[in-house]
Amino acid sequence: MYRATLSALCLIALASCGFSFGPVDYQTTLVLKVCAPGSPQGATPSDCPAVTTDPGTVLQDVITRLDNRAANFQGQSAITGIGTGEIKVRTTLAGAQAVDLFGATGSIAFATPVLGAPDPSNASFVADQRGRFDARQFNDELLYPPGYHWLIDTRLGAGDVTSATAGTDSTTGQITVDINFNSQGAAEWTKITNAAYAAYSADPSADPTTAQLAIFLDSEVLTAPIVTGGGQSNQTEITGNFTADDANTLATLISEGPLPAPVSVVSVNGQPESPTAP
Repeated sequence: MYRATLSALCLIALASCGFSFGPVDYQTTLVLKVCAPGSPQGATPSDCPAVTTDPGTVLQDVITRLDNRAANFQGQSAITGIGTGEIKVRTTLAGAQAVDLFGATGSIAFATPVLGAPDPSNASFVADQRGRFDARQFNDELLYPPGYHWLIDTRLGAGDVTSATAGTDSTTGQITVDINFNSQGAAEWTKITNAAYAAYSADPSADPTTAQLAIFLDSEVLTAPIVTGGGQSNQTEITGNFTADDANTLATLISEGPLPAPVSVVSVNGQPESPTAP
C-alpha cells in the first residue's frame, strides 16, 4: 500500500523513483554505503561500520527515505540496493546537488552558546555538541564565536519540525528556508529565542554572543544568527546566501527527516569520493 502511494507521488513529480518511462539521461551515479546506526555523520567509507542488526531492513528503510527525497524534485532518480549494505543512486541531478540531497543524514538540531572554545579532544565539548562538529568551521567567527561552542538543545529536534519550505524574504529578497514547529517545538523555540533576545536588548550595540543561536544540519552549523526580535513562536526563517537549489535541497532534508542510519559516499560517477580539503 505504501509503495503504491509512493509511486503516485513519483508520477506527480515526474520522478522515476526506480521506474522509467523510457530512456533517461542520468547525469550522476552515486554509490552510498549504509553505516551502522549511531555512526558519526559524514564518516568516510573506511570509518563507516557495517550494519550488523537486521541489515536488510535498515537498507530498505534508507532506500525508502531516499525515494521520498527524490519525489520532491523534478528530476528523475533510480535508487537500488547493491551488494551488502550499499546503495546505487542514478539521478538527473548534477553531482554536487546529488551528493547534498542523497549523501546527507539530514539530522537538524538547534543550539545555544556556552563558554569554551571548540576542542574535539575535550569530552565536555563533544558531549555539549553531541558529536556534531566540523573542525573546518572552527575558525569562522560567524559560526563559532571566539571562546564559545554550542550546547545542542535536546528538547528541540527533528521530531518537533512539522514542515520546511523554500521561500523568499519579503523585505530583503533573499532565498530562505522556512521551518514550522509543532506545539512542543514552538514552546521551546519561544523560550530560547526570548532568552537570546533579552541578551541582545540589554545592549543592542554589543551584539553579544549570548544573543545568538545555532542551527545544525548533521555535523555542520548552517547559520548562527543574532536574535534581534522577540516573540518567536512556531516558525523560523533560515537565510544563508542560498541558491534556489540549495534551499530546495535543505527544505527537503528537513521535511523528510533524517535517514534511519548514516550513509557514506563511496563514489561519484565511478570516482572515489575525497574529503573536502580544510
